[in-house]
Amino acid sequence: MKPANATKEPRDINFLLLANGIVSLLSAVLFMVDEQWLLTTTGLISYFCWNLLMIVLLILIYMTRKFLREQELTIKNNKDLK
Repeated sequence: MKPANATKEPRDINFLLLANGIVSLLSAVLFMVDEQWLLTTTGLISYFCWNLLMIVLLILIYMTRKFLREQELTIKNNKDLK
């Protein structure tokens, strides 16, 4: 099963990993400035979005890895048949 936009996904994963790093660093800095910000509405929304970002990243990485593994097996099987 080929994931949608299979050739574009690694670029998407790289972008999301970069976004994850930026969001994580900003959250850490904000927490050092004001420990209570995490318990505000903005802090909780940020925490929810970060968790959602992690779930999307894990799904994309899994789908891409699975697709690449299937592609490798197909190439190997084609070579074995020749």
